[in-house]
Amino acid sequence: MDLLSEEENWEELKVRLRAYAPAILSGLAIGAAIWYGWTWWGRQKEEKALDASARYEALLDTYEGGDEAKGATLLEALKREHPDSIYVPAAQLAAAKVMV
Repeated sequence: MDLLSEEENWEELKVRLRAYAPAILSGLAIGAAIWYGWTWWGRQKEEKALDASARYEALLDTYEGGDEAKGATLLEALKREHPDSIYVPAAQLAAAKVMV
């Protein structure tokens, strides 16, 4: 059993760090990029949902005010800018209610 001295252990550690440093740093960089991308995507999704909600509220206020032409314009803008939003069908129902 060959026991290494403290200095030999330190030198062996430095050699291993030099050998594995690029992989460690690459892993940290990739992990940081993934974390940043994930949080950015979540913020973007939340901002879009808040924008769609605000537009829907503005559309409802417009219809309650009796301005059907402006409401139709807001509905088209909502459909164009947030086509997959749950607010689009709700806004279409509100428009149908006003038209009837």
